[in-house]
This record gives sequence, structure tokens and C-alpha cells, in this order.
Amino acid sequence: MKQMLKTTASLAFLLLATALFLSNRQIVLNGEGQPEIHPPPATQLQGTWKLLASKWNADTKQFADNTVYKIYTRSRFALVYFDPSDHSFTGAGGGTYTVDGNQFTERLEYFSFDTTAVGSSQTFNFEIKDSIFHQSGTLNTEKYSEYQIHEFYERIEPGIGTLKGKHPLVGVWNIEKAFYGGNKQDIAARYGKVVKIITPGYFYGAFFNPETGYFNGVTFGTWEAVGDQYTETIQAYSWDKSAVGKTYSFNWKVEGGKFYQTGKINSDRYTDYEIVEVSGRAE
Repeated sequence: MKQMLKTTASLAFLLLATALFLSNRQIVLNGEGQPEIHPPPATQLQGTWKLLASKWNADTKQFADNTVYKIYTRSRFALVYFDPSDHSFTGAGGGTYTVDGNQFTERLEYFSFDTTAVGSSQTFNFEIKDSIFHQSGTLNTEKYSEYQIHEFYERIEPGIGTLKGKHPLVGVWNIEKAFYGGNKQDIAARYGKVVKIITPGYFYGAFFNPETGYFNGVTFGTWEAVGDQYTETIQAYSWDKSAVGKTYSFNWKVEGGKFYQTGKINSDRYTDYEIVEVSGRAE
């Protein structure tokens, strides 16, 4: 019964959000009496968004209780799902994207829900009105065929590529070298790729191999930097949910286009676990 009420509330909110979104649209007719279409500039998509309401293939229940964030940089997108009730990670996806008018095409480099979809391109319609981003269209993967999607997101941060005077950590980084737990990691051999996105208030790290479809994990949360201390507060951590809610501090510096991060984390699975990362700026 509790789940049914949540599902009903989610659907009701979706319908209300749709009505409000459409009622606020200004329709301008051209000389032939047809509506003029004014696609939003591609830069409007850049930023951090939090899911307000959704409808997935006529089913609002599957992820109804999840918290969902989506980030767009100038060329990349990143998505994370987690259940705040028990701190469990439930999914992630990401890759690159392009915009053409009122459509964007996402090219999946990792997709935990269906790894066979890695390498595919998915095109959706989008509209942005009063800080609300509406994504609609059809997802087509081996697992999700003709899967209808309607999502409404609220903007919680502007695009990181358009901020003036932004913090030197803000941007997209590719981790090039790393020591985890005292062991030197060959990033390319073990994961294929590690991307870290730092927005003005959030960080997102993904470990994956776009060539094989292999997905290792995601970390996500908020951050701040004071002096040479960079602090992350974990909201989602796919490897060990006991880390969620904890705060970890690292030494950091940006020098010569490289981001150096060193420190330790402690959780049920990782005790005094050393982390040393060297990343190169991608955006």
C-alpha cells in the first residue's frame, strides 16, 4: 500500500508538472499561421539537474523512491541513481552528447542498467522552461526496447563551462595515474577509463571501459575546498554503502593542467585506504 501511494503521488505530480510546463509555453505563429519553433540554446542544457518527476514506459514505480541527478558539461553527461532510504546505489550511466535544435543525442560509454547498450546513441527531445528541463523520447537497448521516457528535472546548478571566476577544480578530469590502497594502478588496464566531473558544488567519478562495456562503479556527492584541503561528502558510493554520509578530506593542487589528490578513506570495506590520483583536464 505504501508503494502504491508513492507511485500514485509520483504519477499525479508528473501530470501536474506536465500541465504547468505546457501552460507556461509561449506559442508564436509565423506568417503562415504555424507555430514557430525556437529550440533552446545548447548551453542551456549544461549544468546539474535533480529529477522531480518521471514516467518510464507507463511505469512510475520502478525507480519511484530513488534520488536521481544528471549532469551535463560542454561535451559529457553523467547520471546517478541511489536510494536515500538505505544508502544503496542503484544505477549510473554516462558518455558524450551533442545537441541539434531541440534534440540531443547521448552516446553511452557506460550504462549499468544494460551494459550491452554501451556504444549506442540515444536521441531525445528536450525543452527548458523556468529552470525545469523536460526530456522525452524513446530508449532503445537490448534490455529496454521502445522504452518511453518522460523526465522532469529541476536545475540546481548552472553549466560549469559558462561560469566566470570558477574554482580551479571545476571541470572534467581524466584520471591518468592512481595509487589505491598502496598499490599502483594501471588505469587503462584495470578500468579503461576514469572520469571525474567537478561542478561548483558536486563531484562525480565513474570507472568504466567504453570499449568492452565494463562498468566498475560510481562515486557522487558534494565537495568544498579550503586552502589545500579538498573535502568530499559521499551521497552515493557503489562499492560500499557504509561510506555514504561520511566526509573525507584530501590534499589537492592544480598544477600544469594536472589535478593532484591525495588522502585516505575509511568505511566498513576500506580501512585507512590510501588514495592518490593524478588527473589531466579534459574540459
